[in-house]
Amino acid sequence: MRLFILLLMILAAGCSGEYKMAPVSGTVTFDGEPLEGAEVVFAPMESDGVLKVGPCSVGVTDGEGRYTLKTPKGAAGAVVTNHRVSVGFGEPDEAAIAAIVEEAYSKNVNMSEAKVMAIERKARRSMAVRSIPDSYNSNTQLRITVTGPNSDANFDLNSDGTLPDLTNSSDLE
Repeated sequence: MRLFILLLMILAAGCSGEYKMAPVSGTVTFDGEPLEGAEVVFAPMESDGVLKVGPCSVGVTDGEGRYTLKTPKGAAGAVVTNHRVSVGFGEPDEAAIAAIVEEAYSKNVNMSEAKVMAIERKARRSMAVRSIPDSYNSNTQLRITVTGPNSDANFDLNSDGTLPDLTNSSDLE
């Protein structure tokens, strides 16, 4: 997922031209709870679903599920057009996992290899990437149109992957 987002951002950052932008922020929930730490990506697209030239916009949700979009160059908002939207998480922090294991080992250098591996598995589980259905990220079916200023795009996602009702998003189709 991160590679996909990175490629989109690199392509978009290299494009020249000016685009009509609109501020976009919103809230993402998952099974009724705020979704913290998720990357929300708006990728401009043609009406037939083909990605078009223009900067993608990215935001990361906070503890209340709120996000605000910016382009890779720091411009606020998203291009006024149709967008394919993806929501997902990055990879687990390998350095943090290694630090947890190292700290546990430093407290007990006689720890068995099996115990070290058990601590690593526990650390990975505690930092596990939450499972978001593919229909919201790698195979996203989320579509939205940014039409004007003060766009508020809220996404109520659920574990069964059904598309949310976007009628509560002002200035968006």
